[in-house]
Amino acid sequence: MIGNDQVTPAKVPNRARRVFVPSSAFTPSSAATIDANAGAAAARRIRATQFGNEASNEYATTYFTVPSDYAGSGVPGLNAPRITVYWSTDSATGDNKINTEVNFDSIAAFATIGGVGSTPRYAFRSGGGPLPEASESLDPEQGAIAAQVLPEPGDVWTGNPTWAAGDIIAFTLRRLGSSAEDPNDGGSAIVGILFEYEADQ
Repeated sequence: MIGNDQVTPAKVPNRARRVFVPSSAFTPSSAATIDANAGAAAARRIRATQFGNEASNEYATTYFTVPSDYAGSGVPGLNAPRITVYWSTDSATGDNKINTEVNFDSIAAFATIGGVGSTPRYAFRSGGGPLPEASESLDPEQGAIAAQVLPEPGDVWTGNPTWAAGDIIAFTLRRLGSSAEDPNDGGSAIVGILFEYEADQ
C-alpha cells in the first residue's frame, strides 16, 4: 500500500543496476590489440585492447560517469562498487597469471598542477591472495576470457574511496609484466569492466 496516494523515491525499493565499459573505451599506452578468443575462426574472433605484455609495464585508461541514480555500492563496507575485470591473454604457456594494478580516482583529483597520479586501489597477481588489497590472478587458457572480481570478499579498495552520483571516474589497468609475480609470457587485453551498484530509482 502506498500512503497519501503518492509515489516517491523513498517509497520505491532500491534496485541493483549494472554498467559495462567495453574494451573500445580504453586508451592503451601502446596501440595494440589481440584476439580475446583466439581459438575461434578468424572471422568470429573478439578483438580487445591490449594493456600489457610480458616484458614491460603498460597500461590502459578509460573514463565513465557514476550514474545519476547511484545510491551506493550495494556491498556492505564498500564505498565504491565491486568491479569485474574481463581480460584475456594470447599466451600459450602453462601459467597465464598476470600482475596488474587497478587504479582509479575522481577526475577532480587530477585538476591540480604537479603531476598527480592515479591512486592504486587493488591488484591481482600470481601469489597475490589472500592478502589485503590484492588477490590471486586468474589463469585463463590462451584466448579465454577471465572474469576477475575485485576486491574479493573481505577486502576493500585502498583508501575505501567514496563514489557519488555524477562523479567522473578515471580508471586505469597497469600490468607489471616484468615482475616475478607475472609468469605470463604474452600479451594481455582488456575486454571490459562491469560494476553493479545500488540505484535509488
